[in-house]
Amino acid sequence: MLKPSIFLFLCATLSCSQAWAQSKDKFDPTSVKLDQMENGITNILDRIFKLEKKLDQPPVVEALKQEILDLKIKIASMQKDNLNTTTESATKLNNLASALAEVTNDQQDIKAQIPNLKARLSNVEGTLIPIAAARRIVKNDTNDSAKIFRISTLGPLIDDLPMASNCGEIGSILSTYSDRSYNTAFVKSESDKVSLCTYETGRWQVFDSDEFAPGHVVTTE
Repeated sequence: MLKPSIFLFLCATLSCSQAWAQSKDKFDPTSVKLDQMENGITNILDRIFKLEKKLDQPPVVEALKQEILDLKIKIASMQKDNLNTTTESATKLNNLASALAEVTNDQQDIKAQIPNLKARLSNVEGTLIPIAAARRIVKNDTNDSAKIFRISTLGPLIDDLPMASNCGEIGSILSTYSDRSYNTAFVKSESDKVSLCTYETGRWQVFDSDEFAPGHVVTTE
């Protein structure tokens, strides 16, 4: 049987977890809007890249850049509103993990009193993992925007570039970070040849890079 103190702690944890789960449900529409905005930025950057190649569409390009700026402002505002929820999620993850470790010897009682505990842990981790992935993006020293590189300016970062075979994963991380300038990130082959992981024709693909091609850096884990 559970000690009274442990039982009370688990009940309190259960209540908090239930409250957070209900709160998370309320944020589902926000998550959908954020995904739509992030996809919008990816598509607009792709259109700008193609228009700039034509060299005769400056008004259209400027209008698209303004549209990206507006989307970035909206995303930043929504992410700020959700910051407290994310911090609270991290605290609950630690509390739930501690509770699980403390009562391992009473596993049968836990199953009866706190059903789906591991599922709740997975839900919290699902909120935190994208935030951890965004930390792999190299940012400017003066702000949080993704830093722009060229092959000649990569320097020691070449050693931290992910493999080209992971282009899809790198693209997914970059596409969720709104404060960027390009849909491109540097990757390398097994022979250390540097290439670009680029969003082209609706998917992330690897292309050869020249010394002038710009891109961002998403480091290996």
